[in-house]
Amino acid sequence: MTSSRNGATSGSRGAASWNVALVFGGPSRERDISIGSLKPWVVELDYDPSVALTVYFVDRQLTWWVLPREFYYSNTCEDFESQLAEQTEARVEDSRAELAARGFDVVVPLVHGTYGEDGQLAALIESVGVPYLFSTPPAMERTLDKVACYQHLRAAGYAVPQFATSPDELSGTGGVVVKPRRGGSSIGVVLAPDESDGVARAIDAACAAGGDDDLMFERLIDGQEFSVVVVEGPDGRPVALAPTQILPAGGLPYDTRQKFLHGSGARLTTPWPGPEVETIRSTAAGAFAVLGLRHMARIDGFVTADGVLITDVNGVAGTGCSAFTFIQSSMAGLHHGQLLRRQLRA
Repeated sequence: MTSSRNGATSGSRGAASWNVALVFGGPSRERDISIGSLKPWVVELDYDPSVALTVYFVDRQLTWWVLPREFYYSNTCEDFESQLAEQTEARVEDSRAELAARGFDVVVPLVHGTYGEDGQLAALIESVGVPYLFSTPPAMERTLDKVACYQHLRAAGYAVPQFATSPDELSGTGGVVVKPRRGGSSIGVVLAPDESDGVARAIDAACAAGGDDDLMFERLIDGQEFSVVVVEGPDGRPVALAPTQILPAGGLPYDTRQKFLHGSGARLTTPWPGPEVETIRSTAAGAFAVLGLRHMARIDGFVTADGVLITDVNGVAGTGCSAFTFIQSSMAGLHHGQLLRRQLRA
C-alpha cells in the first residue's frame, strides 16, 4: 500500500517539487511530545504547493499508518489510534517497502525516545537510501543511553554529573536524582533530597512516571540549569543558538509542562543572562561534534562553580510551538518556517 491510495493525504499533488515525509508517534512515553513536534512542520508544509506532504503515524506496536489530513491536528496519540483502527486502508504493511516506493526527497523523523532517538528509525530510512533529518544511528544510540553518553563525553574531556546505575555506587553526600536511563523530556525524573528511604520512594515514583525500570542515578547538582539547541552551520560546523536559563519555582523536581511552558512553574530566560553564555555555547557545540551529531540537537546542562556540566543530549530536538528550538532561533532572526526549511535543505 502507498499513501497515494489515500486521497486525504496531500502527497498526491502532482506539481510539487519537494516530496516530504513526516514520521511521528512511536512506543515511548514521549510519543505525545512527538505530536507537538509534528504540528509546526504540518503548518509550514501542508498548504505549500511546492511540497507533496505525507504524514506517517507509528503506533505502540511500530505499525505505520498513513495519517489522513483531517487528523493532522488531533491532540494525542490515543486519538490517532482510536480513529485509525477502523481505517485498514491507511495501514502500511511494510514500512521499508513504502519508503522505497514513494521516492521521497527527505524524511523528517519526529519520534522522540525509543525507536526514534535510539537509531532504529534512522537505520530503517537509511536502509532504503532516502535522505533524512537528524543524526545517524550510531550517534542516536550513544546519546539516548545516558550512561553511554556520559562515558563518551567524559572520555573526551567534558564534565558530566557523578552518576551510577545503582544509588549504592554514588559517593559523597547530598540529594540523588533518579531518572530513566533511556528517555528525555524530563519524564520520570524524580529528586530524592536525602539518601535514606527517600531514594526508594523516588525509584517507585520514577518507574511509575517513566514506565521504565532501567534507571540511573546522579548526584544532585548545585548550579543553574540551561538548555541550548545546536545546529549545523552553512560550513558544516556546529553552532549553538542562544541558551535558555531554567529557574525552577519552588525547587526541583518539575515536569515537562513546567519546564517548557513559560509561567507554568519554571522561569525561562533567553538568552542566558549571565557571563557564562559563550562558555555554554562553546561547550554545547563541542559536545555536538564529539558525539557525532548532525543537523540539529538539543543539549541540556548546568552551570556550576566548577564550570559547565552536560546532563542530557536530545538527538531529535523538539520542534513544538513551546520548544526551546524556536525561542532560541528567533534570537538569531529565524522564524519557525525559516528554521524548518533550512533543516530540509541540509
